[in-house]
Amino acid sequence: MLAGIKARLDSSDHKARVQANNWAGKLVAEILGLDPKPDRDQIKEMLAAWIDAGELESSTFPTNIGTRNRT
Repeated sequence: MLAGIKARLDSSDHKARVQANNWAGKLVAEILGLDPKPDRDQIKEMLAAWIDAGELESSTFPTNIGTRNRT
């Protein structure tokens, strides 16, 4: 199960933030047959436990969101 989740997350652009349209928890919910809205806290706990155990990694990347060109 976790290996399948890791493989799908590795090959996608899912985000750690719950507010993201492509939140990783939505993928977890899909695979485990959960509903991402009512089961959100349970999914967040699973993701946090997997990150703490070193099974998953949360990365941040710089973006240009919220910046503007200055001339």
